[in-house]
Amino acid sequence: MAKPAIKNGVYGGTYESINGNVSIFYQTSDGIFAYEFDSNSSFIKELQGVDALGSLTQVTDESIEQAVTGGFEVPADEGLKVMFAGSSWGALKLQRGLLFLKSDKGFIYGFDYEKGSAEKLKVEDTWRTLPIGNRTIVPKDLKTVVFNARNGKQMGYTFSSLGMANFAPLSGYIQSAGIITEKVSIKDPSPYNSNRLVIFKVGGVPYAETSDIHIMPYAMQGVGSGVSANGNFIVLTMPLNAPSTVKAQQALRAPDEERDNLYIYEIGDDNKVISESSYKSALRTVNFQAVSTDDKTFIIGTGTEGKNWRMFYGGTTAMSGLTLTVLDKDGKISGSHTYLENDFSGKFEVVGQGKSKLQRFSGGPNFYRAEKLENGNTFIFGRSDAHHHGILVSPTNELIKYYVFTHLELDKNAIYTDQLEVRGNKVYLVLSDQPFEYSNAYKESTSSRSSVSGNIKTTTETTSRSQLFEIFHLSQLFTIDGNTAKSTRFQLDEIQKDFYTLGTTPAFFGKNSIYFPGKIKALKGKEVSLIKIPYE
Repeated sequence: MAKPAIKNGVYGGTYESINGNVSIFYQTSDGIFAYEFDSNSSFIKELQGVDALGSLTQVTDESIEQAVTGGFEVPADEGLKVMFAGSSWGALKLQRGLLFLKSDKGFIYGFDYEKGSAEKLKVEDTWRTLPIGNRTIVPKDLKTVVFNARNGKQMGYTFSSLGMANFAPLSGYIQSAGIITEKVSIKDPSPYNSNRLVIFKVGGVPYAETSDIHIMPYAMQGVGSGVSANGNFIVLTMPLNAPSTVKAQQALRAPDEERDNLYIYEIGDDNKVISESSYKSALRTVNFQAVSTDDKTFIIGTGTEGKNWRMFYGGTTAMSGLTLTVLDKDGKISGSHTYLENDFSGKFEVVGQGKSKLQRFSGGPNFYRAEKLENGNTFIFGRSDAHHHGILVSPTNELIKYYVFTHLELDKNAIYTDQLEVRGNKVYLVLSDQPFEYSNAYKESTSSRSSVSGNIKTTTETTSRSQLFEIFHLSQLFTIDGNTAKSTRFQLDEIQKDFYTLGTTPAFFGKNSIYFPGKIKALKGKEVSLIKIPYE
């Protein structure tokens, strides 16, 4: 292999040819280089320039689908007009601004936001709104956005579909839900008391703003949101302890037997509630999310057991309970199961370590993806601050296994990315962590040196600036057998010593195998390598 290409180049992607060979591409100042490996991951030859580009005409459909080769491009020194729905002093606010990539001719400093206009989202006589969640609807041509930097490099940006205060392009839409809090008035008290659910939809070209109010049976608190099997907005609420001396409001305080009910609202594009259902939750300190496949909507609750008014689960105690509720495409509950303490711990596993004691998790878990397996089981995926999480659910909506996926030492590495792939009845998860020493963040340091000449002391300060543009990480591969629920874990640098994976998407999922392009010893090395793991 040509050392200059590896030493001075930047990884450009991995492609599988129709003949079964795999090529790792590098972009250098001298042009494009491709390093071709056979089906056994043995190096065959090096291609340069026209020959390297010519080999791209023989790649598989999987290569084309996984390659980040296009998207809406934002020129250097320009930005993309965006919006988000947030809150300020209790009011739901629409904020407009400019998203841009901050850079100069030498360095990339990251994405930044320039604040623009802001306006309160109000309807009828509402006073304040407590946000529950947002859903972004992104135009097809903006699903992938590529920002050009001043130094000739690029960075991709993907809009999140759910969350609080997520950006959406100004030409797209935000659908936002919240609970109206009523203005306190002794002279003319409101008959409502946190029991009005308001839904807004804003955006589009030309800009339009629509809204609707749905009356809920009791004073409520927002506890989560998501997307249904029909692609509609899901909003989750539970009763709120809202005592009042106003007679009309007293009836809106949920009775003891209904304080732990979860209310599920499916909302259409016109902001109206399509379906409404509820069930009694056995978890009191709990977080909820909604995720879906093409025919089921899963409502997932994680936390601890208890009764009375719901509280947020923040990870101060071990997570000892899980509730799974499933809606059919008509929005009706088709099944609900709760697992507590011993029942839950018997199905709780840390992948690579086996059965484990129940643990506490900060920042979640928050589940955001569901994949259906060929045998009818479903794998639900999410994360917390320091872990990823998986739930394997049977066709009858019962818990088969709860998985925790660990990252590498987080005092030495930063969580970089995850890749989830389902093939038949097998789940493949790749977690990649970036060593701090190979961070791509811009770095600046100042040093000083003093010297004395005669009676005069001179101090010289020197500022050094640096940034690594090649992306290196340490990757793990986890597998889940959807038939037996058995799991495995592989750490790639234990398979091949000093192996560092490359790029923004470290794993390439080929037709019959997973391929991991890498560089031995990262910056200190000279060899490109390829690890192949066949699908089972």
